[in-house]
Amino acid sequence: MSSSLQLIEERIEKLEKLIQSIPEQDEKSALSSDTTSLNECLSTLYEKLHVISSNRDKIKEAFLKSSDLNTSLATLDEPSAPEKYRVVELRWSEMQERCAQLEALNNLLPVLDSEHLRNTPHLMKQLEALNFKQIEQRLTVKKSVEEINDLVLKYNEMIRLINKQFIVWDHIKEMVKKKNLSEKLAASKLRKIRQPSIVSKFEQKFTKEKHHVMGRKKSKSSSGKPIETKTRAFENRKKTLGGESRTFFKANSFVDRRLGENSSQISKEEKIFKRLAAERRKRYAKEKFNLNDENDDYGDGLASEQLTHCGQNLADIEKFELRGVDGQASDDEDEKMNANLNFGGGDENNVKSRKQVIEEMISKSKLLKHEKQSLKEEQHALTEQLDEQWRQLLQANLISFPKNKDQEQKNDVEKSSDFDSLVRELTFERRTAPAQDAKKSEKEIAEQEKSRIESLEREKRKRMVLEEENFATPVTHFNPDDIDSNCRFDSIGRKANQSDDEEEKDQELQSEDKEDFDQEFQSVKRSKAFARKVAIGNSDQKFTPGDMISCDVLESYPNLKKLLEKSNEIEQIFDRLHSSFNPSLKPGNKDLLRKLFLYLLRYFDEKSYETVIDFKLLDKITSFLFKLNDYGHEYAAKSFRALMKKHYQTLSTKNGWKLKKLRSIPSNIICFFRLLPHLFPTSDVYHPITTPSFLFLTEILSNLKPKSSNDISKSLILLTILMEYIKESKNYAPDLIHFLIRILNRKCFDEKELSLTVDDLSLSMLLNGQTVDIKIKSSSILSCILKLIRRLMVIYVEKASFPEIFDAMFAQIDNFSNMVIHQSLQHQIDGLKNDFTQHLSTFDRKKLQFKTNVDENKLKFEFHEPRLETNFNPDRKKFQFTKGPKAERAKLKRQYKNEYKGAVRELRRDNEFLARKKLNDSIAKDTERAEKTKRLMSSLMGQEADYKKMKKNKN
Repeated sequence: MSSSLQLIEERIEKLEKLIQSIPEQDEKSALSSDTTSLNECLSTLYEKLHVISSNRDKIKEAFLKSSDLNTSLATLDEPSAPEKYRVVELRWSEMQERCAQLEALNNLLPVLDSEHLRNTPHLMKQLEALNFKQIEQRLTVKKSVEEINDLVLKYNEMIRLINKQFIVWDHIKEMVKKKNLSEKLAASKLRKIRQPSIVSKFEQKFTKEKHHVMGRKKSKSSSGKPIETKTRAFENRKKTLGGESRTFFKANSFVDRRLGENSSQISKEEKIFKRLAAERRKRYAKEKFNLNDENDDYGDGLASEQLTHCGQNLADIEKFELRGVDGQASDDEDEKMNANLNFGGGDENNVKSRKQVIEEMISKSKLLKHEKQSLKEEQHALTEQLDEQWRQLLQANLISFPKNKDQEQKNDVEKSSDFDSLVRELTFERRTAPAQDAKKSEKEIAEQEKSRIESLEREKRKRMVLEEENFATPVTHFNPDDIDSNCRFDSIGRKANQSDDEEEKDQELQSEDKEDFDQEFQSVKRSKAFARKVAIGNSDQKFTPGDMISCDVLESYPNLKKLLEKSNEIEQIFDRLHSSFNPSLKPGNKDLLRKLFLYLLRYFDEKSYETVIDFKLLDKITSFLFKLNDYGHEYAAKSFRALMKKHYQTLSTKNGWKLKKLRSIPSNIICFFRLLPHLFPTSDVYHPITTPSFLFLTEILSNLKPKSSNDISKSLILLTILMEYIKESKNYAPDLIHFLIRILNRKCFDEKELSLTVDDLSLSMLLNGQTVDIKIKSSSILSCILKLIRRLMVIYVEKASFPEIFDAMFAQIDNFSNMVIHQSLQHQIDGLKNDFTQHLSTFDRKKLQFKTNVDENKLKFEFHEPRLETNFNPDRKKFQFTKGPKAERAKLKRQYKNEYKGAVRELRRDNEFLARKKLNDSIAKDTERAEKTKRLMSSLMGQEADYKKMKKNKN
């Protein structure tokens, strides 16, 4: 225990030494109170420790009684030295903070005891007195302003009277000037007449005649003044061409139109008087008919009446300077007075101007529009969310629709009597829809429908003829190949009855889906009647909500492709798509159907590009495309136009200017050309889709060079398609005729195969890749060509150039008469020849012959040979005709020749003048530049000399 007490005493001594070792602070730091408190704490601690040491015997007995207490008290010990240091440091920091506060308080004492705060009430009284003085000065200024306004009114009245007198004086002065000028001009003219100008003889030019001829009149130009004429011409050119040359090819020229600025004879005072008089005349011309200004005769506007409302000028109210009426104005003035007396008046200039009021109105209107638009967008987003949730519920079959009770009862009802069954039939019989017009009979309705069809046919025939009247206005017509459809196009292929919103949506959709044209779009061979039948026949099928297709299918092309390849019944999928996205269900479904049209074209392209083509599938897709075409004719036209451009790029050369020399055409391009007539009319003389496709097809035929029989068989498909194009319009296609003549050459056929049997050619055999393994016989190809020629004769039989069109073709057919061919081919050739001769007999004229080896007597080289006249008379005068139209014509020719020569001479001299002026200007600029550079160099040299001199003096 004694050892522990000794340790405590040693630690206390160390603590006292540490406290004593702390440096003493300055006397002004006010730390005396803190140090004394610390000493008191230490003294009390020291006393307590002495008490504990005195009672150590008791503690020893406690330790002896309880070993546990001894052990526990042995563990308790004084805190370690670092902890003590930390406590002392905390106390030391607190003491420093209190010292800093005391110093700050000592520094503030002189400020708080200053005289400025004591003098504050006195200064407030002085400010109030100054404010009253300012108000009195404003009242005096107001009175003086009113007096000044009265003086200004009087001054304006005086100015008005002076202006009246000035106008009278100006009028008199102008009359006098005009009279003096006329007298001066007359005197100068008389002076010129009386005193002729004296010209030096050396400046004149004389022409002398060598021989005098009797009866010849003397020429008027025997003497001239060349120098005078040249100087006069030079001055004229200087005034006209010289001024114009400065403004050639310049649009920034400035013309000074102020009065008196362009004349140098008028002084500055006269210019001022002229402008003032002109300004008064202009004002008088505008305001002389003003009925309100009775006393203001000359329109100065000084005595005009002012329109007021409740004592206010309406001009101020129109500027949106709103003010109070009656008592409101006085109340506002009292409020301003109180604000000024109570140290206010800082916002006197806060009155809003007209511009600020208008800007506030515009900002408020924009804010309201923005709020309405945001509310509308929120409503639209909520409706879209609800529609999507409704579709998800329908797809999940979570909603059950009530079943038809009548149908259930009908199945459960037992067979009843004949009377009951008849009553049931009458009650459940389908009621017909009311007629559109009950007064019309069936015959009248049939006649009306017939007249409508005839009018459409007349319009179709009119569009087939190229007339200016048809293109004076935009073409808006029905599809001639489908009278029941509502297709209308304008001159650029756009739907005529389409709104601007739909047009913008089409542009947006096309811009989004134009990237999907990575592969070529295709169609297949199908008749229009079949497409219309399929499209109409499947339209009556209805589906339950569980069979609906979601919008996720049309988000991307792969989704639609998976749906179509998943099931074999593709017709039902098409019908489900049509019923799910019917435009009557939702406004945005029309855009989805247009997107579906694009994706189906892409799917059609992939299927038609395969080695084995499923033509039944392509027929179904084509029928559905025919149906979708009614929902977006313009979008379909743009899609086909882009597709046509892509096909042209695939077949063209690298530079893209012309097509390559082709041996055969890919099947996808053939199907593309076959699809177009089913969606767009081909009978129009011009159509934005079919006309370019017709030109593209003819260009392909002109560049097609088939070598084998398989290549020729594929080219025959293009010929049949081209004949479909010209079937109704009967337009002349020279590329078609020329291609038939080329392939009728006997070199394209094998003579041994012509004697074989004729087989029918099918589209599947030509396009499904079987032509690679199976070689088509020449007899089958020739039979197909002869059938095409017969169809072409039926199309062109009414042409006036029918003999010339088919003459070369039948000359090639005659070459087959010397060959051994099959009997059926021989019958076809004989029938064609008989038909051709019968058609030729209907023409009254002879067949035209092509000119060959035309001899034209043209000289290879031009020689200067004399013109020899057969009946030359030397006694005849040069101009034999002195009277009549021939003489007048000869006279006009001579005058024209002389004037032409004079004009050429003047133009040549104008060019010389301009060139000389340009050269002089460039020389003047060069001399000016040389002088400037010389002056600059001299100044620089002087500067350099001064610099060197100053540098030398420094050294």
